[in-house]
Amino acid sequence: MHELLAQVLTNRDLSRAGDLFSIDDKNLVTDISEVLSKIQEIASASDFTQNDNNQSVVEICITRVTSAIRDTGTIEQHAPAMVSLLESCLNHDLRPLPKDEDPPHAKIASDIVSCIFLNHSKKSVMKLALPVAVKFLHRGNKELSRNLSSYLSLAAINNADLLAVHVQPIIDSIISGNYSLTRVLPQIYIVNKEPIHEHVMALVSLLPQCENADKLSLLNLFSLIAKHKSSLLESNLPHLSECLTIPSAAASALQIFLDMAAVRPQSFTEHVQKMKMAAELQPGTLILVARILGIIGKLNQERAKDTLEFLIAHLGKVDQWTLMALLRVIKSLTDMYPSLLPQYLTSICNQVEPSASSNIRIYLQQLKMDCRASKNQQIVNQTSCGITIVKVGGVKSDHTNGTPSPFNCHIPPILPHSSNKTVHNGFQHSRSRHNLPGHAEARSMSQLGSFQTINRSMGRLPSSMSTLYYQSASRLSSPIGLHTSMMRLGSSSAMNRSMTAVNYKNVTIPIAGISSGGVTVMTTMSTPQKGISDSMPTLQEEGPVTVSIGNAQPVSGNESCGLRSSQSTSTTTSVSPSFSIPVSSAVTSHIVSPPTATVAYSCNSDSIPNAKLRNTSGVTVITHSGSQSSSNPQRISVFEPYPMRDAVQHFCEKHLDKIKAYMVKVFVKIPLPVRCTIEERKARKHAKIYFACQGKGEHCLYNKTFFIMKTRNPRVWIHLMFLALQARASMALSTREASVSSLKNCWDTLKADNKSFLTLVTSAFPSAKDQDTLINELRTARFFDVFEYNGPLNIWGCFLCNHPDRARGFLQDTQPVIEGQLKEKKGKWKIFRRWRTRYFTLSAGHLSYRGSQDEKEVQPIDISQIRSVRAISSRGRNIPKAFEIFTNEKTFVLKAKDSKNTEQWVQCLSIAMAHSHSKDL
Repeated sequence: MHELLAQVLTNRDLSRAGDLFSIDDKNLVTDISEVLSKIQEIASASDFTQNDNNQSVVEICITRVTSAIRDTGTIEQHAPAMVSLLESCLNHDLRPLPKDEDPPHAKIASDIVSCIFLNHSKKSVMKLALPVAVKFLHRGNKELSRNLSSYLSLAAINNADLLAVHVQPIIDSIISGNYSLTRVLPQIYIVNKEPIHEHVMALVSLLPQCENADKLSLLNLFSLIAKHKSSLLESNLPHLSECLTIPSAAASALQIFLDMAAVRPQSFTEHVQKMKMAAELQPGTLILVARILGIIGKLNQERAKDTLEFLIAHLGKVDQWTLMALLRVIKSLTDMYPSLLPQYLTSICNQVEPSASSNIRIYLQQLKMDCRASKNQQIVNQTSCGITIVKVGGVKSDHTNGTPSPFNCHIPPILPHSSNKTVHNGFQHSRSRHNLPGHAEARSMSQLGSFQTINRSMGRLPSSMSTLYYQSASRLSSPIGLHTSMMRLGSSSAMNRSMTAVNYKNVTIPIAGISSGGVTVMTTMSTPQKGISDSMPTLQEEGPVTVSIGNAQPVSGNESCGLRSSQSTSTTTSVSPSFSIPVSSAVTSHIVSPPTATVAYSCNSDSIPNAKLRNTSGVTVITHSGSQSSSNPQRISVFEPYPMRDAVQHFCEKHLDKIKAYMVKVFVKIPLPVRCTIEERKARKHAKIYFACQGKGEHCLYNKTFFIMKTRNPRVWIHLMFLALQARASMALSTREASVSSLKNCWDTLKADNKSFLTLVTSAFPSAKDQDTLINELRTARFFDVFEYNGPLNIWGCFLCNHPDRARGFLQDTQPVIEGQLKEKKGKWKIFRRWRTRYFTLSAGHLSYRGSQDEKEVQPIDISQIRSVRAISSRGRNIPKAFEIFTNEKTFVLKAKDSKNTEQWVQCLSIAMAHSHSKDL
């Protein structure tokens, strides 16, 4: 070892340490490993953290050694010694000192890490250093972890396979708040996918907390996951869709959506509006949005129509490159649904042609050719079959390959049971017989048989019901605002190719009802005096709504079609705390019912007597017998006994087990409110939450009252209340449930965070940070003075229910609850107040004090006169320094001997106040 180095390290000679920089690197390089071993020996001494001289010597020596290694490029030679010194630092406390200074071993580790990771491209060095370096992520030093995260990001470029072995501590560090480390995850994912798959939901939930650069790193990771296994991200789409409003993250989020939509486009139907808004606010994302909507549009014709209208509206606002992309999507949709092209082609040409380039003109020409081909095909379809028209009175007219009758689109086709058809005239009882030729009958049956594709559930009807089935299907084709699932019945082109047309006014069909596939179609036919367009069907939607406000009645008599609904806004929500965890009792409170709306369209209708029920092959058929009034119009009613699931129900169904497991853990730490109310004062809204005691013992502090607290975190509380409801339920809840609807009304009334209720309840579960915030809020409100969790019973009970043996002190005057010396701040003027020692005693219903233990008591303070007790904490800390007692007349500022004694006094006073108030009720 060089003589000067030996002198400085052996004698800890700080005065000569500065001379080390005058030695040439070549004279030091052979001794570096030995010097590092000597430094490790000095730093491992027990008195090193208290010896400032030794710390300075070590710091100077490390600076000189790392400088020599960097200049001579000998890191690979001395890497084992450097890693050994780095690992020795793990044996010491690296947490920052009270003055936010790094301890000496943290400084050594920081210098060594900096030197090692400057050579991140050398695999042999990284192989030695990475296993040790990742251990510093969980040593409680945020600054060191942040610096190390930057170095690991560099190392991941060429050494992702080495980092992949340590993915678990890396993810743990990210979840605990070290978000800058997210930059290494995309490189690790390429090498080792499965460990990251297990934490996708947790990583998605971190997006709102991350800075923009870290958001992009996570979105880059999710993009890789979407390409490999997109199903993992489907449950997190509501959370990902929030990134669409962030300019820097919108493009990355849309790229993820594009990859996922290619696999399962159905998942994105709920997010179409958000994507359109993103395209409006950020025109640069229009191409991505158009491609996603193009995929969604291929699901059905309605979606395609919606997408075409959106894209055509933007054709005149974009540049040539974007225009080409939009036209490409438009052409793909019109290729799938050619019938849509004619109605939009004119609008496309008007916006595009004035400034169209040669390439775009080629696209327009192709669209025009497709449009002509579509029209020609429609003409062929309409004229390719024969038509038979039967008129009243038996007059027959046959046309083969003729022009369609103008009545054809209005008259329901009737499928005969045989070649013989009987038609009754309401004025004459004459009979006319109609025989179809053999080939015409075969073609007619073939065309009418195509109706089976209209609705598969109706295909199961018995042959005896075929006439009724086709009659009902035709009725549903009229544009009367039916449910979309029923409108499809009339969409088939076979409706326009019916082979038989009958004069409608003289046809009498028996009354019947058909139920199939969860939809009941009731058809009533008689001899009407009005045309089809004069009679309107009655639509009524019904479902399993538990609670309703008011009774909405349909419009009756001769009133025109209208809408009636009953609505109310609720700002009170009640949640029972007894969910999957065994709870001894539940608090019953007023539940405000969710608003329900009954929609009824009605016109002239008479009651139908003598209904009979028949069930055939899984289809419920209702027949009616008796006289029929000639003025009774035809009527169709559509019922939905099982309403469609909403997004909340879908989310809960998918994550039911996770919700229950999560709430089991949360309930041990955080009590659940039984009610939430929203109050508005001076145009500001505040949320109040109510807690109840679940013990309900003999001396319960909250047997008739609640612990009421105003909260600044309504988002987290309402989210937890919803999760508690779901954890308590055996099946997935929907927004139709009374309790969920009340929670939704509560949230909508508050209008916090500009988030919808759907976004709130389908977002990531409240994080550990959110839970800590709630616990601190409860602690500040002195909740834990009067409540505590009872582990054996799995309940949150008040102090006296959990400790009935302590009730005697609060009930009897002879036994004090707590007593001792307290310092009281006295003085007329605030700036001249001084602390004076008093002897205080708290027993039963009053608080008394005197100058010393032997003196007489001053007039005691009645506990019922105390309005509140507040702990005074040190600045920025939760440790109480003193406490204040507020009565109707004055305020007492008191200080105990230490913080623990202060906590005891505040707790006892809080319990005494609660007990006094419970007696007054």
